[in-house]
Amino acid sequence: MTDAIVHRGPDERGTHIEPGVALGMRRLSIIDVGGSHQPISNEDGTVLAVFNGEIYNYRELRAGLEQRGHRLGTEGDGETIVHLYEEHGVDFARHLEGIFAIALWDAPRRRLVLIRDQLGVKPLYYSLGEEGLAFASEVKSLIAGDLLTPALDPIAAELFLAFGFVPGPRSLFEGVEKLMPASLLVWEGEGRPEQRPYWSAEEGPATRSPGAGWQEDQDRLLELLRRSTRSQMVSDVPLGSMLSGGLDSSLITALMAEHSTQPVKTFSIGFVEDADANELGDARNVAERLGTDHHELLTSATDHPELLDEALWHLEEPIADVSFLGFMLLSRLARESVTVALSGQGADELLGGYRKHQMAALAGGLQRGPAALRSLIGAAGRRASSGSTLARGLEALSTDDPARRLLAMSRVLGPEDRGELLAPGFRVDGMEGELASTIAAQLPAGKAGALSQTLTLDTRMALVDNMLLYFDKMSMAASLEVRVPFLDTEMVRFCG
Repeated sequence: MTDAIVHRGPDERGTHIEPGVALGMRRLSIIDVGGSHQPISNEDGTVLAVFNGEIYNYRELRAGLEQRGHRLGTEGDGETIVHLYEEHGVDFARHLEGIFAIALWDAPRRRLVLIRDQLGVKPLYYSLGEEGLAFASEVKSLIAGDLLTPALDPIAAELFLAFGFVPGPRSLFEGVEKLMPASLLVWEGEGRPEQRPYWSAEEGPATRSPGAGWQEDQDRLLELLRRSTRSQMVSDVPLGSMLSGGLDSSLITALMAEHSTQPVKTFSIGFVEDADANELGDARNVAERLGTDHHELLTSATDHPELLDEALWHLEEPIADVSFLGFMLLSRLARESVTVALSGQGADELLGGYRKHQMAALAGGLQRGPAALRSLIGAAGRRASSGSTLARGLEALSTDDPARRLLAMSRVLGPEDRGELLAPGFRVDGMEGELASTIAAQLPAGKAGALSQTLTLDTRMALVDNMLLYFDKMSMAASLEVRVPFLDTEMVRFCG
């Protein structure tokens, strides 16, 4: 099982096996490179953990644990997990800041705890079968361990055709689920595992002063992003920045330069077929202005036909966005020089950077207007070509039902198109209701406006199961860890 994901951790392999449990991991050494071997345990070996990712606030956590009498034998971040569990039980997850997928074994209680980070940057799959509960960072590990017979989930297949990705908790594989972001799972050997969220962007003290104005909000946002970037630069191995030339990655690179004593290593990619969207020149200008150690790759989408099969093997689930191929090449370029890279991913989902967010704001305004106007817009949508962008846009503007509006804005293929593509044995009755319930499950509580609902849906669904999925798997395919300062929990709460 661990050999199937050697790309995620080429530096070290670790296992722990005892009656009733087997833990295995592959390590990409970043913090305490020579130590912090996994599985890692508490002082008497009764609590063990393996994890993928980084705990950014581990230094503060270690200091507090040592003050309370815990003896830590490493200099790394992983050991904080087992000692925090001793202090707080399964609720320890709320104290972690970082990107992580964690498996913890409490031997005296015969208890397994699985935890995924707050924004779902790191994947975590699990399957409950006759032999017990199996889990892994990638489905291929479950298959390699003969713990799963691969079979297509027909509902997930249609969800993919509808959205262009498979929203959690489903995966494309029947019997395999994704642990949702900010969630923990507890299993004690029988029955269904207990699952619950441990964090929500809507909970906790206010991060924005009620009377704050535009300038104050800008200053606070920059302060939070500066703090997040600084905390995510912790590394004992070379670190750099994915610089696209756009505003988000350029800002992250500039903040990295503020906190670095050496020129930041930056990496950019462009395609000759897409000259109008090629931002290599912009990235180069930013790199020159910031004095970075810049690396770039100009390539052709047809130069690497072998990449598609390899990328799909790593992705495991299809996504309707071929930019994952470019990110795979960019990750390979970066890995030649660094082991960790920061990215500007997540800013659009937090701050309304897409065209559909403009449409959502317009829909919110129309909700406050006369019902007759919405009826007129709906009638125009019904006369438009079925399934067209115009028809879906008018439907989104005309409805008061948030699930229907968000489905119209998010859907890739409508029911007629999906019906033409799917063989009779793969068509699922009542699929439109399944699509609506998938969206409704991610909507914020209370009477949020149309824009807030759309931003929440993007953060909880499209970001997690589309962009972050391919960011993680394409970078891990190159044994590169990618971090996302915009998705710091305080940033997310402030923007909520």
